[in-house]
Amino acid sequence: MLKPSDPHSGDIIRVLSICRLAPGGLSGRRGYSLLELMVVLGIMAITAAIAFSLNDGYRARSAAMDARANLMRARSLAIKENTRVRITFNTHNYSIDMLDKTTGTFSKRIDTITVGNLSITWPNNDNTITFTALGSVDNARPACTISDGKGRRWEVHTKPAGRIWIERRS
Repeated sequence: MLKPSDPHSGDIIRVLSICRLAPGGLSGRRGYSLLELMVVLGIMAITAAIAFSLNDGYRARSAAMDARANLMRARSLAIKENTRVRITFNTHNYSIDMLDKTTGTFSKRIDTITVGNLSITWPNNDNTITFTALGSVDNARPACTISDGKGRRWEVHTKPAGRIWIERRS
């Protein structure tokens, strides 16, 4: 640490004064003026508004991509385990169940996925998709639609051969 008697102590005081960290900075002021603080806050507010508006539509798309990935996971599991796997959609979540070969029911719960405050809808009051041991789909159709309540909707589709994809519907 430098003491006032050191030859370089005056240099440090001058540097601190220019950076407004020591009393007696530029023109005797200390700190920042209200106008300078308001300009910085305004710039930060504009940047935050732009960032939030760009991020607004990604939640529904992300949930649809997760649903697609989980459908692909269920299909792979059906092929690997040589059994049927069913996905059941509810309003705010969906579950993946595997067929228990001994009982013949879908009693082995693999996972339950919640989509938060997004909503899931499905066509024709049929809220299940079932993959066979060959990876094909029993009831190929649009599996579900995930929406955020602001008009942004993403549909998750399946084909009879087991192909899964998503489409945007606005």
